[in-house]
Amino acid sequence: MLAFSAKARQDVSSELIFRTWGGAMTEALQSAWVDPFQEAFDVSVVMDTGELPEVQLLQQKGNPQFDVVALNRIQVHQLKDEDVLQAVDATVIPNLEFVYPELASAYGISTPAYFGEMGLVYNTDHVTTNPTSWEELWNADYAGHVVTPTGVDGADLFIPPLANMLGTSWDGDLTPVWEKLSELAPNVLTQYTSAGQMVNLLETEEAWIGPWYNGRAWNAIDSGLPLGYVTPDEGATIVLIDMVIPQGAPNIDAAYAFVNFALEPEQQAAFAAAFSYAPSRMDVELPDEVGERIPDGQDGIDRLIIPDWDQFDSMRADWTEQWNTIFGLPAE
Repeated sequence: MLAFSAKARQDVSSELIFRTWGGAMTEALQSAWVDPFQEAFDVSVVMDTGELPEVQLLQQKGNPQFDVVALNRIQVHQLKDEDVLQAVDATVIPNLEFVYPELASAYGISTPAYFGEMGLVYNTDHVTTNPTSWEELWNADYAGHVVTPTGVDGADLFIPPLANMLGTSWDGDLTPVWEKLSELAPNVLTQYTSAGQMVNLLETEEAWIGPWYNGRAWNAIDSGLPLGYVTPDEGATIVLIDMVIPQGAPNIDAAYAFVNFALEPEQQAAFAAAFSYAPSRMDVELPDEVGERIPDGQDGIDRLIIPDWDQFDSMRADWTEQWNTIFGLPAE
């Protein structure tokens, strides 16, 4: 294969606006993808960060301000019928052929970029026995120091492994799940609404244990916080991040070049090392110290809960209503 998959559009010379999440994630993407892309191509990349990218894409319909946007797979499915995302042109993203088929978009409007999982993060000073089960959240010793995501910010990813723990299925009768969560509610300190809030709760030691994303957890561990991370025995739901190109993107040639470049083996490996999320590309080899932090390779894919996204998304409104009935809405 020629350097940087030469069949992709490399005769580009423009600005590229890349919309993604902020904080440490931005720093990792800058070093793994953005800086090398700018060096290899005559393109200046502007990184735009913030929350609710799916809302911005709808607001900008017909006049997009971004060229490439990072979305989670649920957000992609929410936008699939809104006519705002460009159909993927595999002829100018040749690296698509190396992506795990399990991660492919059913609608041809997104490119899998990287993936992780939602497992269990815990403070090693207060949770002194390494947890192996989601059941540890119900440990009375941690009452008042348990945190969860909100019903619209990732709590749905917690439901499938909890259903496994209770001997049911995420797409079946969830009555045991709601009953079990009702038992957890008195132990919960708060529901976090952002990565920044979760980091603060862990830094102040108000939070001792809770569901969180593996990449975020390992980044916090690397910052020096006394934390551990584990994939519970009952499993974990995949966290799948896609890159999309808005219809009418102002710099579409550069957008295609960037998406393809991000799937290069070197760039995939660099991001995995920088932020502990797994490459979406099948043939990336990682050092052991990186691979042990992520759901690495086909074995990692196979052990994750990967839902039917249409069915999953169709159930989320009901799940959020149930979640808010049990836990209430988080304080402003």
